[in-house]
Amino acid sequence: MRFTEDSILDGAARAVEKHGGKVTIAQISTEVGAPTGSIYHRFPSRDHLLIRLWLRAIRRFHVGLLAAPDIAATSRHIPQFCRNHPIDAQVMTLFRHADLIATAPVELRNEVLHINDSAWAKCRDLTQEFYGTTSPELVERMTLAIYWCPYSLVRRYIGQPIPPWLDDATVAATLAIVEAGRTPPE
Repeated sequence: MRFTEDSILDGAARAVEKHGGKVTIAQISTEVGAPTGSIYHRFPSRDHLLIRLWLRAIRRFHVGLLAAPDIAATSRHIPQFCRNHPIDAQVMTLFRHADLIATAPVELRNEVLHINDSAWAKCRDLTQEFYGTTSPELVERMTLAIYWCPYSLVRRYIGQPIPPWLDDATVAATLAIVEAGRTPPE
């Protein structure tokens, strides 16, 4: 077949870049240069296509995240990935994982449910390495430090140039959060 799943996903990514989350199959078709029938041959619905695109972007993001050797590099990966892969970064904002678990087409739900398993395992590993334990409170602190804090700092810049200083700010905030976990609360 002339139009592969990847070529359609690539066209969908370009369409999302131009039109945002309200992108239509017709706009995707234009980007791909394929008739809508070719798209529906590979993907049964617009939601199916966009969720597959989202899953691909998450997998691409995980490559560098999982390869990061320590807490600082893990934190820094978020702004760097978003800067170096702006379309994938935009695609990753199409859905909230928690919402998608409940709303994805049945045949995609298991994949959606487990897409972040390796990232959560890395978080537990970093927690064990840094604190010497994986208590729920410290895993939650590490999750906040290496995922939610960097994401909240970079989110406002997605779709525009991400300033270089954000990398250092992200690492500083991450390290402050994890260091605060070494001190028992009063």
